[in-house]
Amino acid sequence: MTYLDNEPLGRVNSVPLYHEHYRLADGGRRAIGDRERVTWAEVAQVPLCLLTPDMQNGASSNGLLRSAGGEAQPTLESIP
Repeated sequence: MTYLDNEPLGRVNSVPLYHEHYRLADGGRRAIGDRERVTWAEVAQVPLCLLTPDMQNGASSNGLLRSAGGEAQPTLESIP
């Protein structure tokens, strides 16, 4: 993942600097709230607060939801 507006970088070497982890905070109101892991398909079924799609991480989470057969339908969006 790059933060250069998705411009092609050509021939470069990449070195991972960190690994991202996502957390689902639901206040324990759902059956999935006490599980250690959930799928993106399950996440697509709950009300979400997401970053807007024009932000890199917002686009990433939307892509993960789509790849699991879901669609981002946020209840609330955080804008830059």
